[in-house]
Amino acid sequence: MRAFTPVNPGGFHVQRMRGGFQPIPYQQSYRGPEMGQIQINPNIQAPINIGLGTLPLTIGLFTGSAVSLLMGSQIPTIRNVTSILALGLAGAGVLNLILPKDTPAVGGPVTTTPVTPGQSSGPIAPSVEEAFSLVSGRILSPGYGDTIDVSPFGTPSVPMRVRLTNDGQADASFDLVISSDEQPEPFGARVTNSQTMRVYIPKGETRDIDVSVGVSSWEALTDYVEVDVVVSKRRIDGGNRENLAGVLFVVE
Repeated sequence: MRAFTPVNPGGFHVQRMRGGFQPIPYQQSYRGPEMGQIQINPNIQAPINIGLGTLPLTIGLFTGSAVSLLMGSQIPTIRNVTSILALGLAGAGVLNLILPKDTPAVGGPVTTTPVTPGQSSGPIAPSVEEAFSLVSGRILSPGYGDTIDVSPFGTPSVPMRVRLTNDGQADASFDLVISSDEQPEPFGARVTNSQTMRVYIPKGETRDIDVSVGVSSWEALTDYVEVDVVVSKRRIDGGNRENLAGVLFVVE
């Protein structure tokens, strides 16, 4: 027969004793308080700004206050300390919400202008170099192969007109050089002459320049003189000359 222990309807265990049953008080097992464990995941994928006045710092302060209250409820011996700490952290969280937020310094808005390929992003100032390169010229008179009668005495001078055009978008200032190569016939030595003058032509304009070409090889025994004239331009700061026009005529 299997032994059993009767149970009183009131919840008390009873045991058989001589002369009847004796109730045994119910003993409840007691476990001491355990402190909860808090796990923090250190794997933070995005940067968090925890400066003064930021929301993450406020949340952290409130969280610390809640943790302090939890620790005080689990450990009665430090309840007073954790309560004060919790109130302090909560007050700091409220104060942090009132503080102004940090605003990064901005150097000003950046404006962009779309540029169509092949076009400039703005007006380009015309250069003196471009103006010089776009100056053209030709000799209006005398014509090529003309024969000019001069006085048999002295040094004759042949008038010449040169037309200069500035096709650039800037004013042009340069040196105009007129060189002549004289070949007297049948007697006389070959002679070369050159004269230079400063010329200014506004942008988009045309100017006629009148000059005189002296024939220094002319003498009484000279029958005629072939004169080869070359008109060229040269930069004011120096450099090589660039020919504009030329003409060959005869003086007799």
